[in-house]
Amino acid sequence: MKLFLTIFTGIALFIIGATTFSFINIFADRYAEKLPLMKGAITCPNCGREKKFYEMIPILSFLFFWGECKHCGVKLSRRGFCNELIGGLIAELLFFRFGETMSLATPCRFSTVLDISLDFSFYKLLGLLTVFAMFAMLDLVLLVDARTMEIPNIFNYIIFGISVFSMLTMPGIGWLSHLIGFVCTSLPLFLITLAIPGAFGGGDIRLLAATGLMLGWKLAVLALFIGIVTGGLYGLFMLVTKKLKRGDHFPFGPYLCFGVGIAAVAGTDIINWYLSLAKPA
Repeated sequence: MKLFLTIFTGIALFIIGATTFSFINIFADRYAEKLPLMKGAITCPNCGREKKFYEMIPILSFLFFWGECKHCGVKLSRRGFCNELIGGLIAELLFFRFGETMSLATPCRFSTVLDISLDFSFYKLLGLLTVFAMFAMLDLVLLVDARTMEIPNIFNYIIFGISVFSMLTMPGIGWLSHLIGFVCTSLPLFLITLAIPGAFGGGDIRLLAATGLMLGWKLAVLALFIGIVTGGLYGLFMLVTKKLKRGDHFPFGPYLCFGVGIAAVAGTDIINWYLSLAKPA
């Protein structure tokens, strides 16, 4: 029975994650190209032919047709395929990470991962849906910002709403920590931007505020640190390879999203590891 539940749950979660992130990729493409977001058929970007339902099955359709349009044979973008694969894996990861405990403040453990299946709890299900919704929105922000260098306000408002809801469904972080997380990273960046216009985008600042409310101040600071380090390494690489010039801008949102994701899943472990380095041997 346990083996059957393991297999069934794993397959179901992967399908849900891949399908969700497939729709997110389509939504992000339409937003970037200024197309109607909820209307119109999904078509091939080359020949314009409407895709059949079997050409839009997450992951499988890309593999079955060798990443090409069935009609004109043009190579399709691998971004959608990779995003679907990542979505399935994220759904699995979040279930294994939060299936036992819904708190972001607890260390990352993968024990009793079928707790929600064997001992169903609607409250735990709400927590899982909350954290998955956050990751889905982070994916949307990442895809849109990478293509447009813009984080729409509506995205940050939705993330803010998810964060408020998470304060009810994901206990373990005190209310004061949540409130400090709302301002502890966004306010300094806002002040820096006032002093140095263009240093950070308004969307980035609002993203930090919205996600910081969910993470609490400790994880919010870690998320910003990871975002700055990874974004800085990317910028340095682009400068060294002369793909960017000094003073050029690049989207910072994707690196903030990466930092938030890492902090949410394993932030407590990273902080505990760092603090252990300061202890005397």
